[in-house]
Amino acid sequence: MNKLLILILTFLALSSCGRVKRERMLRGDWQAVRVMEGDSVLPVPDSVIRLHFYENYTYRYEGTLKYEEAGHWRVKNHLLLVRDTLRGAAEERRMRIQKLTEDSLFLEMMDGGSRRLLVMGKR
Repeated sequence: MNKLLILILTFLALSSCGRVKRERMLRGDWQAVRVMEGDSVLPVPDSVIRLHFYENYTYRYEGTLKYEEAGHWRVKNHLLLVRDTLRGAAEERRMRIQKLTEDSLFLEMMDGGSRRLLVMGKR
């Protein structure tokens, strides 16, 4: 019984460390490098798309056509969950963190039934 408890506590500690590390690496300012839908690169001016993740778990997004949103963010496993409080969104939107390093972020999401990949670099 003690071995099982130790195993469970070890697993919980390790999974928590991964989440904390992802949260730390997400914090800061990101700018789009490439936007893809399926296998096609979209002709979107990359420099216009920016994401800012703050230490107090709030975020700000600036996109094309002067679209902006802001709210709260959190990480759960390999998902980035955001809730836009500017528009009073009732539910969180989910994006899969496909890849995250100190200077690159690959976010996979569904948009209108299509798979979209947002590739970002840290500023």
